[in-house]
Amino acid sequence: SLEVLEWVIDKIDLVLIMSVNPGFGGQGFIESSLRKVEQARALIERSGRDIRLEVDGGIKADNIRRVADAGADTFVAGSAIFGQRDYKAVIEAMRDELCAGSLTPTLSPVPGARETCATAAAVLPPLPLAGEGRGEGPRAVR
Repeated sequence: SLEVLEWVIDKIDLVLIMSVNPGFGGQGFIESSLRKVEQARALIERSGRDIRLEVDGGIKADNIRRVADAGADTFVAGSAIFGQRDYKAVIEAMRDELCAGSLTPTLSPVPGARETCATAAAVLPPLPLAGEGRGEGPRAVR
């Protein structure tokens, strides 16, 4: 439930929504988490604060755009990348999906930096940054 978020929104800089059941990699994305992402984004917008909304679990090239459209601006992808032979191709496919949408997500390896799709190619490394930022696991695309 996101109810507790209202009580702490003035003390945080990141909200993490799990879109799988925590415990092991390779699970499918839980579609109903999109509604939670939308609700969290609405709370963040009402707060007027610069708070990242991260989604972890089941993020792949075929759903990352829908997750971004729901309000996420930070994405965690593990087996979607590391389960493939060509990491770079998967990451590029994710970036392409994000940049093809109507919204321009933040795509930056540095928390707080606000690079957009137009400048992402010059800013982003070709492979994910393992263990970078908060939380565990690789951060594939922001």
